[in-house]
Amino acid sequence: MEKYLSRVYVELPFTGDNLADYAGRVTDFALRNPQLMRLLAWSTLELGDIVTAARTAAHHKYASEIAEGQRSGKVNATLPPNFLLTAIMAIATAWSPAFPIDALAHESSPERNQAIGEHVEKAVALLCRP
Repeated sequence: MEKYLSRVYVELPFTGDNLADYAGRVTDFALRNPQLMRLLAWSTLELGDIVTAARTAAHHKYASEIAEGQRSGKVNATLPPNFLLTAIMAIATAWSPAFPIDALAHESSPERNQAIGEHVEKAVALLCRP
């Protein structure tokens, strides 16, 4: 799991400056890598309350960057940074076949995936807009 997560951290660098863009990149990654998303879901089920050090460190770093964006007025400060980060990740990964929230996830196509990514970016932009 650590090997795959380090790949995610390299391929999807987080910046608190453009959360909508980050969410779009996460969505694209999740749709292109359903096997990794399934592994993450399975790992979460298996480990229960045990979260890897890398995931914890990344979460704290990302939440800190969101908090900085809120302090500078670039990110809506209505919601706490940790909540906002979790909401962004939930929105960004909801269409992955590993998370069956979308009953039509099996109907994946390049056009549908692109549209989903665009909608995710718009939703996160609305959520984070100051």
